[in-house]
Amino acid sequence: MRSHSWLGLVSFCLIASLSGCGDKTDDDTGVGEEADADADADADADADADADADADPKTAELHGQVVGPDGVGTAAVKVQLCSKLQCKPTDPDADGNFSYVGIEGDTFALEVLPDDDAQATPLGFIEIAMEEVVTLEAPVVVSDFVTSTTVDGIQTVELDGGLSVVATPSTYSPPLGAPSDDVLVQSVKVDPDAAGMPLDGITGDIVGMWYLGQWNATTSPRWPISLSELDGVAEGTSLQILTADYIGVEWVDGGTMTVGADGTAASDEGAGVDYLTTLVLVAPSNEN
Repeated sequence: MRSHSWLGLVSFCLIASLSGCGDKTDDDTGVGEEADADADADADADADADADADADPKTAELHGQVVGPDGVGTAAVKVQLCSKLQCKPTDPDADGNFSYVGIEGDTFALEVLPDDDAQATPLGFIEIAMEEVVTLEAPVVVSDFVTSTTVDGIQTVELDGGLSVVATPSTYSPPLGAPSDDVLVQSVKVDPDAAGMPLDGITGDIVGMWYLGQWNATTSPRWPISLSELDGVAEGTSLQILTADYIGVEWVDGGTMTVGADGTAASDEGAGVDYLTTLVLVAPSNEN
């Protein structure tokens, strides 16, 4: 009896011991799996964070200054940097300095909106790459309009710098917020080399540049234009007519105008201005 009792006791202990080890092994495995899962999750989170940081395009900058007609920095304007998705407005400081930091690399419309309706709105386009820091080489000059004409019928309107346009009120669409019956045509000729406005996207030699208004009015069909003062461009040269569309962030091709024997030029059939914004006349580089 004692022998059987002793053997039974040993058997019980062995079974208990094995059962206990089995439970312990199961517990360790569960903890290990949870630890591994947490480690994998942390690694995935780190990888995602690194990927997001690498893909973040908001690393570009733009710096510049706005001056008035007197060449003095001005804060009486609003600066806007517009992509096709949104416009970012900013107010320059008292000296006319402005900055955009942490922006996405893109092609932008840069516009300067003056507080004074008698002043033109400079508008141009600038290409900024990721991680690029751009500082405009010269201040953007806000010019006073030289001519301002209210049109009440089809007529040829004389503009600044020998430019004229055949204005047709019925094909004029005023800018948002302007009176619908107010057909106002304004102009000032500017020197593209001194205007300070970036003009990216133009191929060729700029032979003339104007700011027109009312700013961003549209003309459809186009208004024909002619030019009586054009020096240094050979007879027969075909000039490209470009106006700036800030919504589309692009130069709009308005057709061509041909230089005559007397140095004047007139827009060809169907050509002219689409927008009363920045107007640029461009000659092929090998013909100017």
